[in-house]
Amino acid sequence: MLFILSLTSCLANNKVVIDNPEKEEDNFLEITENEKNQEGPRGIIVDGELRYYDGELVDIVKQLIKNSLISNDIAIGIGFSIDLEENIEDEDFNSYCKVYDNKYGFNSAKDIEQFLLDTYSNKEIIYNITHIGDIPIYKDYESHLYANDAVHSASRTYVIKDWFNIYVTDVTENTAKVNYPLYYFIDGIDGVKMYKNTISKVEGVWLLDDILEAEVIELDETTKKTSDIYIILIKL
Repeated sequence: MLFILSLTSCLANNKVVIDNPEKEEDNFLEITENEKNQEGPRGIIVDGELRYYDGELVDIVKQLIKNSLISNDIAIGIGFSIDLEENIEDEDFNSYCKVYDNKYGFNSAKDIEQFLLDTYSNKEIIYNITHIGDIPIYKDYESHLYANDAVHSASRTYVIKDWFNIYVTDVTENTAKVNYPLYYFIDGIDGVKMYKNTISKVEGVWLLDDILEAEVIELDETTKKTSDIYIILIKL
């Protein structure tokens, strides 16, 4: 039986506003006079770059990132409880075990596919998450969800601990850039790296264009020393 780890999730993309407690003010951030007087989310200038740390779009981004973390769990079976003794073989002799519970409310392989379609704009990413090579990880059989017996529960390689340092830049009507810290657990050492991604509006819905680890941000020394994550960064 796979070990279950809890992770709060919501399958409805772009519809949940994540609680965002008031973040501590960073003394190196400069707010322009025009932004002080405007209504709604206020952009903050950092090193000449306009960043948004709150607002509806940032809430959507955080939900998409949360979904992407769940996608990693889907790919390796974390959060799924399976019965190793109740299994079937498909037409290609691949073995699947019955999923009798999961933390995310998936009742079918179709539910999993729809969740990923509500998260990513790239169908190739969705295929890679749900397949081992060309073999599907999840299948439906007699109205029950089954998982390929090759999936295994493993420790997550990264998580997000600091939701305050997620921000959005380069916002247009249909695209935006997302910046976020991923915390790693490598050989017993904690570390964090900043990554960036893009989101695109597809048929009126914002979706991630890539997986979370796709593009690392190389911070310069000045930025490191003035950021909250510098102490952890130097551990790597």
